[in-house]
Amino acid sequence: MVDINALNKDTDVLSCLECGKCTAVCPVSRLGQSFSPRSLLSNVVVGDYDGLTSDKRTWDCLTCGQCQPRCPHNIDFSVFCRKVRREAVSLGNSGDKSHDGALHQIMQLQSYENLKQNRLDWIPEDAKVITEGEGGVLYFVGCLPYYDAYFDHLGLDSVNIARSTVKILNHLGIEPVVMADERCCGHDLIWSGLEDDFIKLGRHNVEAIKKTGAKKIVFSCAECYRTLNKEYAEFVEPLGIEMQHMAQFISDQIAEGALDLKGHGEALTFHDPCRLGRQMGVIDEPRSVLSTIAGEGFVEMERSGKNGICCGTSSWMNCSMTSKKIQSARLAEAGATGAKAMVTACPKCRIHFECTKTDPTLPEESRIEIKDLTVVAAEAL
Repeated sequence: MVDINALNKDTDVLSCLECGKCTAVCPVSRLGQSFSPRSLLSNVVVGDYDGLTSDKRTWDCLTCGQCQPRCPHNIDFSVFCRKVRREAVSLGNSGDKSHDGALHQIMQLQSYENLKQNRLDWIPEDAKVITEGEGGVLYFVGCLPYYDAYFDHLGLDSVNIARSTVKILNHLGIEPVVMADERCCGHDLIWSGLEDDFIKLGRHNVEAIKKTGAKKIVFSCAECYRTLNKEYAEFVEPLGIEMQHMAQFISDQIAEGALDLKGHGEALTFHDPCRLGRQMGVIDEPRSVLSTIAGEGFVEMERSGKNGICCGTSSWMNCSMTSKKIQSARLAEAGATGAKAMVTACPKCRIHFECTKTDPTLPEESRIEIKDLTVVAAEAL
């Protein structure tokens, strides 16, 4: 049974006016799927709480946050879904996990305290990294090594994002701390209702970070950046350490004159990851980086910044035809700009778009190259 008073305290869900503005902007609802944030909230307003934990529609939400800024009462529908999912899982209910739940299992395995990993094979021989450094910079790598193993068929070379991060840091004279026993940040677990496993991961990572003595953390993953900032503070403990996504870090280094990137003038556009742009407010920094590299060749898509559209899949949940339609529409929007490549700052966004590009029915004009922001910056050194 959902504790409606606690749910309302965290999300203000009982203030719903049933105006439908949430459904009007929802990327899932707009494609005609039988999902409506308004409908779910209406059930709560009239007192129908019992069916929430068994309602599969709760799992259809992308938690992209598109609806919250439009809501007259600023209801946090994403957190509403996250909390209902937690209760649903405790009762034995869950949504449909992509890839038969294999990626969730990898994350759950990482919550085991005695796990032994081999995480550092990706580091190039000429790279300079350390395992501890009082007052230094820590690079939180995330699940990039696992993605390359699982999505080998897409030829993504996701660990090149990690190598590019270290390359930029070394170029600036920084030898980053890289943790041999870093675990998944737990983003997908908390958003799929597996709160206990998330907390285990969070506690492990917090203790490991403290032991390094680092005073700053940089991320090349939008989800890791949000999770350590927000969910760790809520469920584990605030880290009390400066944290930056590489988009922010690179932008700051350019502004300070410490980093000189070569421009090439090729047209680029940027896809805003929901976790980075709309939810963490990192909008201008990636554009500053790409404008330095592409000059006037940087072009915006029709929907960008806080109005940017989600990549169509969240937390490896419910990858469906609706997801593919969202991704196809976004690729078409990127292709229409005339850009040579669509750049993003989230490894998962890139995976989802590259997967959609394997569809033989996708129009040729939508088969735009997908690149990572950190990789693009490293190539411009």
